[in-house]
Amino acid sequence: MIEIDIEGEGPPRNEVWGNWRLEEEQFQLVHSIGYYVDLAEMKDSANILDWIAQVSNRSWATPEDVGHFVRAVDELMDLQANVCSSGSDGKLLNVKELITKRQHKPDLDYT
Repeated sequence: MIEIDIEGEGPPRNEVWGNWRLEEEQFQLVHSIGYYVDLAEMKDSANILDWIAQVSNRSWATPEDVGHFVRAVDELMDLQANVCSSGSDGKLLNVKELITKRQHKPDLDYT
């Protein structure tokens, strides 16, 4: 397993993806129906995949909801670079720091 330490400022980010929005103070992704995902729990690829499966299995979750959720997590954490580069299982040392260092990107709209 590769452990990732976060340095520097990450790329810009959105705060809304379809029905999902980032609640930075609570450190959660929240769906418009009130369902929330605690981003601090996403410390490695297994936990991230578990959350994707949990969202996917919700009766209210449309394929678009699942896709927007995956896009949100990827945009916030840059999964390819930080969690699963070249098929290696990475572990994020400080998820909150990774996400809060990212800048706002208001020009993209995933709604």
